[in-house]
Amino acid sequence: MNQQKNKQTKLTDKGYVTTVAYPKNWEVWIPFEDDLPEFKLKNKIFRKIKNFQITPVLRSEYSIMKLEGPIYIYAQEEIKINGVNFGKNFYLIEDSYGTWSLVQKIEFDDYLAGVLPYEIGPNSPLEALKAQAVIARTWGIFNSDRFNMDKYHLCVTTQCQVYKPPKITNKKVQKAIEATSNLILTYGNKPINAFYHGSNGGVSATAGESWQIQDYSYFKSIIDGSKSLNKIFKLPIANESDLNNFLDFDKEQFYGSNHSLFRWNRKISSLEIKEKLITNKLINIKEDVLNLKPIERASSGRVTKLEIKTNKSNKSIVLVKDDIRRVLNFIPSNLFTINKLNDDLWLLRGGGFGHGVGLSQSGAIEMAKLGFSYEQILNHYYRNAKLKKFEILSQ
Repeated sequence: MNQQKNKQTKLTDKGYVTTVAYPKNWEVWIPFEDDLPEFKLKNKIFRKIKNFQITPVLRSEYSIMKLEGPIYIYAQEEIKINGVNFGKNFYLIEDSYGTWSLVQKIEFDDYLAGVLPYEIGPNSPLEALKAQAVIARTWGIFNSDRFNMDKYHLCVTTQCQVYKPPKITNKKVQKAIEATSNLILTYGNKPINAFYHGSNGGVSATAGESWQIQDYSYFKSIIDGSKSLNKIFKLPIANESDLNNFLDFDKEQFYGSNHSLFRWNRKISSLEIKEKLITNKLINIKEDVLNLKPIERASSGRVTKLEIKTNKSNKSIVLVKDDIRRVLNFIPSNLFTINKLNDDLWLLRGGGFGHGVGLSQSGAIEMAKLGFSYEQILNHYYRNAKLKKFEILSQ
């Protein structure tokens, strides 16, 4: 999504009418009648034609009536979707792909009550839950136009924030939401893009390190631990040797070291890499993988360019930033070193789970246990961002 927003901005600056869409994956749409851009884009441009349409009808014994959206749905009992009771009130709206979307209208606090348990966990310390409530609220507001072309605000999957209606009211979650009522993080009096993730592996990333987008000034690369730890390690982590030393250090001194993927090892075969490259249409079935090598690292030590050489003459594939984990989706994070074990096998040693930008949920949990307030936790992960009341309409 972030990469597509960046491409949308470039196209808009050139005078093209653009829309970000999500039929199966994020795409930037240009009206059919427009000429193709005259400047170079890394991504291919495809022409798509919608050649089907689903039309809902109301059928009776004597007639069939075509229905037009929005179609409001009310049930006496809660409607169950994929085994989860979501509620009684919904409506169907026609989307941009010839199909229809099922939308539920809920109040913002009810939305947060269904996000916090699945994002940071209902048993997290209260101050960590408060921090999560603020950033989930902020993220929701900042990204509320994400599905604007399809006439709803947010989805319920990891493409947005995971949401499931709670079966019972969790008192601690409710307390966190109420204690931070209408509070969001701002920069320049505007809501920030409040990224967060599971574990940063002991060092956070900037947005520009993790995605092909411009940086936000409130995200900094920091060693995520005590003051004494910050005296031991200084940024940048410039090479594999420095990162190996970092990964070998006593993990107990970092915030969030209890996360299951704070440190990880992955043995990866050339066949596994080949299968991923074929799936993503980067090589053909006749090509074989010869080597895997980081050729660029960011200040945090994360791999920002990964070169994959094949047996095709003079050919190498370079995966950049978020494309590394998107294509090689068995890698938990971009914070890793590579050791070639033999011609067909590599050992990746790494840390963290996710993009590493903004709040580390495991780090926030540990900071809360150490006595930090939610304000201190937020200030630690979002530098120079300010807490501010934002009157949210219940819609």
